[in-house]
Amino acid sequence: TVFCYGQTRSLNDFIQYARDNNATLKDLQSQILSNLVDSQILRATTKTQLNFVSNEMYAPVIKGWGYDEIITNIAQVSGMVQATKTFLSKGNLATQYRRIALQNQSLRDTLLLSQKDLIRGITEQYISTYGDQLTVEYTKELYDVLKQESELLKKLAQANVIKQTEFLAFDITLQQQELSYL
Repeated sequence: TVFCYGQTRSLNDFIQYARDNNATLKDLQSQILSNLVDSQILRATTKTQLNFVSNEMYAPVIKGWGYDEIITNIAQVSGMVQATKTFLSKGNLATQYRRIALQNQSLRDTLLLSQKDLIRGITEQYISTYGDQLTVEYTKELYDVLKQESELLKKLAQANVIKQTEFLAFDITLQQQELSYL
């Protein structure tokens, strides 16, 4: 006897689970986000950059031990503020923005195609499994009908209404159906 339990999830549940857990889709989404960050970095590099550079040195003297205050002047501090600006032509900048936009569009298209392929693959598996389930149900139903007929044909063969060979041929068919069902 084979026990089957009813399916509680729909095709959409399987598709959503696959979308949420597919490594390829996550990778493509991460690449799209990375390109957005690249765009922000490019925008930031066109603005004036301020840097502060400093060097500090302290020569400690503790209870008369340490560095000579006359030679080291106790501490040395220096600092520098630096401002830089990258000058890019508008054409160069527009080309770089366009390159990033085209990469994003390509990644979005690849993402959509990957999602469609994933949906197609899961749908094919779902339909195939459903077909297998229907085949099992049909085979069981046919086996049950043949079992009922077997009892009737056995009585008819014992009463010599039908030939014993006809019953044996039917019994072979019944056994084949039982093997197919199992």
